[in-house]
Amino acid sequence: MRITIDNDSPHEILWLWSILKGMYFFKKLPDKIRRTERGIHIVWYNVKTRNPLVARKVVGDDKKRIELDILSKKRITQVLFTEKITTTHGYIHPAWFKHILKTKSPSPHFDVCPCGKKVIKARKVWTYEKKAIEVFHEDGVCEFPLEKKGSVLLNALSKLGVEIT
Repeated sequence: MRITIDNDSPHEILWLWSILKGMYFFKKLPDKIRRTERGIHIVWYNVKTRNPLVARKVVGDDKKRIELDILSKKRITQVLFTEKITTTHGYIHPAWFKHILKTKSPSPHFDVCPCGKKVIKARKVWTYEKKAIEVFHEDGVCEFPLEKKGSVLLNALSKLGVEIT
């Protein structure tokens, strides 16, 4: 059985805690770890467990994700999204200013780009090809990269044979 964990913590120590709990319960290193916008996805293949929902909960899977899998009988379980695009129209999401752009909005309504131009729409793009905030104006687009700093933990796990993407 495949067990997937969505750990949205920005802190590597909490990633390590989930990985160590999984290694204890599943008796092996994870097979794959993928960086996400907020944290990591951890995947173990060929796991023997009697109750995958309990295992996911103990290892540290996202609580809402587990609830969705319990409540929705017709839905595919353990879904992990690899790409995500969020769009706003006429403004830049306030959290993007604070957490990503690391600047204060030039407008109280968040409808002006840091470059000073009026916002038509803004998109947060997290795909294989691009990870950026795109802000569209009448005469062009400003792009602000979403960068993830290197991870000592993920580099070490890669050297142990874990696939890191």
